[in-house]
Amino acid sequence: MKLPVIAEIDGVAAAAGCQLISSCDVVVASPTSTFSVPGQRVGLFCSTPGVAVVRNIPKKVALDMLLTGRSITAQEALHAGLVSRISKDGEEPRIEALKVAEEICKFSRSVTALGKTFFYTQIELSQRDAYRSAFF
Repeated sequence: MKLPVIAEIDGVAAAAGCQLISSCDVVVASPTSTFSVPGQRVGLFCSTPGVAVVRNIPKKVALDMLLTGRSITAQEALHAGLVSRISKDGEEPRIEALKVAEEICKFSRSVTALGKTFFYTQIELSQRDAYRSAFF
């Protein structure tokens, strides 16, 4: 997907739901949202959701969630990097997500697409190679 994918969450994002939001570019959550990969609690390891989660948050936080099945709050998810923004109390996260979309839409669509492609390409490279690729 060349353009940014913005997710909004107002509730529980568990297992595949947590995987889905982990796969989005920008995530806006309500203050009461929670995030978990709870398979361990029912005798299943959340392998597939874990792939996306561990690529978005620190390994120790991801393993804590995966090995204990515990939920994290929206504030913890923001701190860990799973969430980009938290909507204001009493405001639907959709309102903040639309603000993000409107802000992005102010800029060139082709530059945004190029920037997103570059971002995800360079993140897998060594720092040296990432700088080299930055000069197109």
